[in-house]
Amino acid sequence: CLVHGAVKQDHGEVNFPITWDESTNQSYISEHGQWAKSMYTVLGRYRLRRGKKIFSLCRVVIVTGRTHQIRLHMASLGHPLVGDNKYNRKNLSTDLMWCPRLFLHAWRLRFMDVGRVVREVKAPLTKDLTMSLRTLEEVYLDLTKDDNPSLRTTKP
Repeated sequence: CLVHGAVKQDHGEVNFPITWDESTNQSYISEHGQWAKSMYTVLGRYRLRRGKKIFSLCRVVIVTGRTHQIRLHMASLGHPLVGDNKYNRKNLSTDLMWCPRLFLHAWRLRFMDVGRVVREVKAPLTKDLTMSLRTLEEVYLDLTKDDNPSLRTTKP
């Protein structure tokens, strides 16, 4: 997924219980919800070419499978997904100028079938999301400064 902002830690996990409201098809973090765990790794940090706004490309592994789990967990960290019309409406119109939809892609699914055989399916990133990534440039941030990270656009 591609999220707004510079995710500070390169690796982390989110353990917030999630409740799903079927009538609105919306999920919420709630102490009365079901246990949910997501583990993320930052793959890179980017910005729109000549822009200032930072984005982080993350690989997220879900231990549980709650409705909208990745979207909700990343938003709860202050890093909502690009193009998310449920949990990130405030950035939606500007996101849609360069990314045509929610930037969330399942590149690999692994599950056990009814015969208890582990199956795995892989899918490359779709053309529309690949084109969106091409509008960005990778940046390298010094995230040791809380108030104002330094920014470089070339490899260290």
